[in-house]
Amino acid sequence: MRGQINLDELYTAPGDYKYYDNGFNLTAFSVTLVAVILSLGGKFIHFMEPLSRVSWFVGVIVAFAAYALLKKRTTAEKTGEQKTIG
Repeated sequence: MRGQINLDELYTAPGDYKYYDNGFNLTAFSVTLVAVILSLGGKFIHFMEPLSRVSWFVGVIVAFAAYALLKKRTTAEKTGEQKTIG
């Protein structure tokens, strides 16, 4: 329920509030690596040079979009949620 926290579940490993594995959020870590590579790519890869001028924006936008998509997918896998198309 919104606004209510189950305190016992906060301190158990397989609890309702588990957002990471082995001490870090793999989704966030992966997204950060992709965003950094795209942001810094213009410094090292010639055809990506225009991105280096707006690297901060590229990094934020790519990270936001990728995290939202990956988090939605991983949450659906954990809950067993299925969506039908059409």
